[in-house]
Amino acid sequence: MSLHDILLVSVGFLSEVLGTLSGFGSSTFFVPIAQWLESFHFVLVLTAILHTAGNISRIFYFRDFLRKDLLLKLALPSILFTGLGALLTSFVPTPLLK
Repeated sequence: MSLHDILLVSVGFLSEVLGTLSGFGSSTFFVPIAQWLESFHFVLVLTAILHTAGNISRIFYFRDFLRKDLLLKLALPSILFTGLGALLTSFVPTPLLK
């Protein structure tokens, strides 16, 4: 594994920990730092992977406090609008997104 890969994995891990502990989203920490290492579109893909893995781990960790009705009310619109946002990245210029 190269130094670049180790840095990227470390930034991802630390941003997930900081995001979970602070209440901010992990992308608040991950996206600005990861853009120094990778292109904007690749960082968006990595952010999606980090969010998926982080959310699955939080659901597992906090499963005793999970309310399924609230999960459905929040998860379905989130998934829908995330897909729409991903589609918009094809039409909106990258500098505007940054």
